[in-house]
Amino acid sequence: MAKPGRKPGTPRTGGRQKGTLNKATDETRRLIERTLGASPLQKMARLARELLEGKRVLYVPVFTKDGPEPIKSEAKAVELAVKLLSEIAEYHSAKRKAVEVMGPSGGPMRFTLELGSLGNGHGAHGG
Repeated sequence: MAKPGRKPGTPRTGGRQKGTLNKATDETRRLIERTLGASPLQKMARLARELLEGKRVLYVPVFTKDGPEPIKSEAKAVELAVKLLSEIAEYHSAKRKAVEVMGPSGGPMRFTLELGSLGNGHGAHGG
């Protein structure tokens, strides 16, 4: 009796292409973009720029004897802008992984630095 399915090495035909969003995910993304008028990343970038340029102001409550009073806070605006930019950066650039450098047989690296004359003895600018 033959095995079911296609033979090994036969190219795939049919089915969804790799990376294609499913219908629910695609509809959710479209709804978000319609509601915001842009992608969330575009909105975050615009807000971060406005905060850093001082076009948008953040107020923090300061509690007084008469109750909370809103006080303009440039520090909070910059803090929020940095947080937004940090979030955006994850989508813009891949995170780098740490790389361990080892010498022969997995041991430590050895470096030799030789300092010699820079030419005419008057330093790097030749003065």
